Amino acid sequence: MFKRNANIGRELRISSWRRSALAIWRTAYDPSIYTWDEFDIAPAQAYMERIARESGLRITLTHFVSKAVAEMIRRHPEMNVLRRGGSLYPRDTIDLSYTVASDGRGEDLGAAIVYDAASKSMAEISRELQPVVKEVKAHRDPRHQGFKKVLSLLPHRLRCLVLDVTTWILYDLNLWSPVFGLPRNPFGCVLITNIGSLGLTQGFAALVPAMRIPMVIA
Repeated sequence: MFKRNANIGRELRISSWRRSALAIWRTAYDPSIYTWDEFDIAPAQAYMERIARESGLRITLTHFVSKAVAEMIRRHPEMNVLRRGGSLYPRDTIDLSYTVASDGRGEDLGAAIVYDAASKSMAEISRELQPVVKEVKAHRDPRHQGFKKVLSLLPHRLRCLVLDVTTWILYDLNLWSPVFGLPRNPFGCVLITNIGSLGLTQGFAALVPAMRIPMVIA
């Protein structure tokens, strides 16, 4: 009586991040605004090279953008709020989160966070990020690996439920525990992602509803 609706093959083997993404993005129910701009980065490159010489650290455009974004939010604190239920609450610090590709194709992603970025220099941001990036690229992400692994093992509907409950506890109740397998305030107030590492020159990154952040910068 019944026949296959679509001709399909075997289930694909996908990374823990891809399985988590299936639970994170479901339907387009939140409005988003996308915009892009172009800048001459020659002055920024000269400044980064000077900071690199003075600090002995590797300074990249990611570190420059981090400091610029932190300063922007410091000057416009109305952007640095957390939505809880139907209300907005000001955040005490400017915390920036980052996606880190553990391979050259972005098949699996890790994450890093810099707390109180507005009080830190570019060199301090670089010094804080470098060991985390190395861990993620070596497929050792102690800050998020546990939670990602749990999600990847669950059936899809249960995975969605666990993500919803965790988000509700973290943000609506504003409670945290190490049993979640996530750092405190794991996604900060802005997410920064470097699409250039994937060979892209331009792209739009989607807002992640579970992160409760107002902006993603790629």
